[in-house]
Amino acid sequence: MSAASISIVVASSASVASASPRCAVARLVKKVQGKIPVVSLLSKLLTPEGGIGVEALSYNEYCRAKLDAAGGTEYGASLSEICDAYKKEPRQLLLLTWMVYEGDGLLPDDVATAAARRLSSTGFDYEYEIFKFESARDEAIARARKKGVDPRAGRDAARATKTATEVLELCCGATNGLTTEGKGHIAVVAAATMEAV
Repeated sequence: MSAASISIVVASSASVASASPRCAVARLVKKVQGKIPVVSLLSKLLTPEGGIGVEALSYNEYCRAKLDAAGGTEYGASLSEICDAYKKEPRQLLLLTWMVYEGDGLLPDDVATAAARRLSSTGFDYEYEIFKFESARDEAIARARKKGVDPRAGRDAARATKTATEVLELCCGATNGLTTEGKGHIAVVAAATMEAV
């Protein structure tokens, strides 16, 4: 074999060797992409929360479910009345009720209460609050699993409704006094916090 033909064989071998890992990665990526919609669909079918078993519910999924179910209901009317009367956005109220819903039995009630207090400040950062809360929740779930305990075993709908009432009142300015009608609307929204989504 001549030196030129040896260099061609070596060069073509090198290109095949460098292409092989790329091809393997590309095949793996295609496999995963092909499976994701099926896994996602199965997850959605297995639980209303969109996960398997005790998987956590994201803020966006919670909001979508609550707003989809709000049309033409007392819950929807009360949420709208609170937003109009106290100049709050639905996302503010839903963020707090989501924190109560997801934190119930996992995190102390003051996590949502502290967020309600921060919500009134001008520097409130939704993304940071969601990230901070999800991190704390996920750590609590992991700790419970390590202990062999069901992470959602400590749920208490009555306690969660009370906490939701407190955080919504804080958000709407309980210190300035709420009307009887406003308190009634808050009670309706708070009671719906733990309803299945």
